[in-house]
This record gives sequence, C-alpha cells and structure tokens, in this order.
Amino acid sequence: RSYSAAFGTTTAAVWAGGYAPDPTGTYYDTVFEYDGSSWTAGEDLPATFGPGAAGTGIGTLTAGVLCGWYHASTPGGVLNDTLEYDGTDWTTSGDLPLQAIDGSSSGTQTAGLYITGTTGFPTTRSAQSCEYDGSSWTAGEDVNTIRFRGMGNQAGTQTAGMLIGGV
Repeated sequence: RSYSAAFGTTTAAVWAGGYAPDPTGTYYDTVFEYDGSSWTAGEDLPATFGPGAAGTGIGTLTAGVLCGWYHASTPGGVLNDTLEYDGTDWTTSGDLPLQAIDGSSSGTQTAGLYITGTTGFPTTRSAQSCEYDGSSWTAGEDVNTIRFRGMGNQAGTQTAGMLIGGV
C-alpha cells in the first residue's frame, strides 16, 4: 500500500488507510498497530473518513491524530477532517483551516503541526502551516518555499519541527 498515514514510536505505532496501486485501485480503511515485534489489527477508520489515502499522523499509539486526508468517495476527495485515536477508538475533532493532502506533520496530540500540502488537483500547493492544540487548529506561519510531499512526519515538535525536501 501507498499513500497511508502513520504515527507513534518504534514500539507503539499506528498505520492507517492507504491505496493499493493494483488494477482495481483499492482504497483501505484498515488500521494496524505495531508493538515493536508484530502487527495486529486496530479499529478501522470511521466510515465517514475511510477508505482514504495520503493523510499524515501526529502523536502516539494512545494519543494520535490523523489529518490531511483524501477520501475516495467524497466529491473532490480532499478532506479537512481530523481524527484522534486513543489506542482503541477513533473520534472526530476540529477541522484543519484548509482542505489539503500530502502535507507533513510533527508534534503531539495536544501540540501538533501540519505543514503545507496540496489543496487541489493535480498540484495546487499551499504554503500554510496549521497548529493543533488537542481540540482545534489555527493557521500558523507560511513556509518559505511552497511544496508538498515533503518529508518530516514526526521530525520534531510543534515549535521546532522540520520539513525536508518535497515537490
């Protein structure tokens, strides 16, 4: 699978959604948890959010956030929804101030950062960053170079994150 989202640590991680570039082009709503040695099934993404792809994750196995998501059956596809995961269940939270996918993120469930992304197809890019406080997002400072698909997921904190590369 590609275009999935993940968050956590090497001994407590979550991998969610994704797209299989096989002949059927299947989008997934499945979630897997990793304990450092094996993967097990977690709670599937809610029907209103999955199947989807190209999201990004923040936080830990028991306090995680997914945002910046593409939903296969939504007109236009790009969502501004935010989901929180407590290690057992998914709940919705505050919306991103923009609809974007292919962004990067860092931080925690109560101090998260979403950076840039694509706000339209095929490649309408955004310079905006967004900050999360555990219940709502606010617009942050723009990045100095507009890009998407940069690396940097979980590279730092809300106040000291990194965005590396990108298109």
